[in-house]
Amino acid sequence: MALQDSTTPSTADYIIVGGGTSGLVLANRLTEDPNIHVIVLEAGLNHAEDPRVNVPAFWTSLLGSEVDWKFKTVSQVRFRLSGDFLYSILRSE
Repeated sequence: MALQDSTTPSTADYIIVGGGTSGLVLANRLTEDPNIHVIVLEAGLNHAEDPRVNVPAFWTSLLGSEVDWKFKTVSQVRFRLSGDFLYSILRSE
């Protein structure tokens, strides 16, 4: 689903795929020049107003939620003496 509103530019000098730490730092530095226009693409819907995203103490409420991609590691036998163990990796929209 493509979302566009009146604040979304239709052209840009740079398109950054991924709004993680590195992507946002890069966008911030590029836009220090007011003549540069940058679009940052991020997967999923906008959850900017969701307190689970905005309040660091609520991060655990995102585990298993609709924004959790539910990634798991491969078997980690060395980290658990009693057998295989899979770690959950919180990756979200």
